[in-house]
Amino acid sequence: MRISAATATGILIVAAAAVSPASAQYRRMEMQPMDRAQILSQGTAVQVPLMMLADPRHVVAKASVQDKDGHQVGSVDSVMTDQSGHPSAVKVDIGGTFGKKIVSLNARAFLFEQDRDVLIANMTQDEIKALPAGGT
Repeated sequence: MRISAATATGILIVAAAAVSPASAQYRRMEMQPMDRAQILSQGTAVQVPLMMLADPRHVVAKASVQDKDGHQVGSVDSVMTDQSGHPSAVKVDIGGTFGKKIVSLNARAFLFEQDRDVLIANMTQDEIKALPAGGT
């Protein structure tokens, strides 16, 4: 079956009209360009719950830790696991007056972003720093 040029043009016009609203929607959703500092601070990878990592002790062993606002808080000291190997707590070195203060946070409080090797806590920097040394 052959389609005439006029019919083909009509089909294209109808198809373009059908896609036009969707295209307008995509234009509204365009993201603003990010500079290097924004990319480094916000990252570009997917953030996954720490609980979903297969080998959390080794994967996040040298990760840095940020608060929920993106402020650097410290670094991972160790990851505690339960009998089945799932993370239960993360001990974080947040520094302190005398150089080292380790606090413990529930592992469910973290997301992991692999491209920046960072754990992101669901607490603010002040909340984390107010935790007692040692933890649970």
